Amino acid sequence: MVALPRLIPAKAKVQTFGDIAYHIGAEAAPVLTVDVSRASVYFPQRRLLWKHPSVKVTVRPPNGGYKPNALATQALIADARGPGMIAFSGDGPGRVVPIHLRNGRRIEVSAHQFLAASEKVARLSTHMRGPPDLHNGGSGYTIDRFECSQEDGVLWLFAYGQVFEKSLEDGESIDIEPHAWLFKDSSMRMEPQVDRFSSGPFGGHANLVVNRFTGPGVVAVQSMARPRLDA
Repeated sequence: MVALPRLIPAKAKVQTFGDIAYHIGAEAAPVLTVDVSRASVYFPQRRLLWKHPSVKVTVRPPNGGYKPNALATQALIADARGPGMIAFSGDGPGRVVPIHLRNGRRIEVSAHQFLAASEKVARLSTHMRGPPDLHNGGSGYTIDRFECSQEDGVLWLFAYGQVFEKSLEDGESIDIEPHAWLFKDSSMRMEPQVDRFSSGPFGGHANLVVNRFTGPGVVAVQSMARPRLDA
């Protein structure tokens, strides 16, 4: 029997990686708390929950990597520096997923899942063209690319529902609903697969779209696929 995706458990303990100490609460709507006394973090401004008054927050100039639309406002990226602690939260029930990025690793993340990252992690946001799907009819999607090129760093994502991780061998594939994938290794190929409905009420007028991920690498899936906010 082919191995099923592995459930990533919720974590509620203090961890340290790359000079960053952090804590994740194991609740339905978890909170990420980060000590920024030794190293800074950056984050989408709307993710801030609370901070110590000693923590200084500055907003980065927009770089044109994000296009606002009628359903979403401009994503402003801010930096937080200590001494002190700062906390972040998502906007629904789910999980905070910590990813310890070793020097040289690169991953790609579905849009609007980025919660925070340590200063050693580089980020590039890119809009990709893609086929429309049955529910959203969009013309593309946004991917955030994160990597560490010199030192180790930590990336935190907010996922909806439970999170499963699947390791794929070279040439092995899995099909995932377009809004259910959370992140993947950059070594993996992601290709949309379009099946046109030929019968029923949508016959000839709608498509069923999945993303096909082909290894080698790791892909993560969230069990609650949120509506897409970017076009």
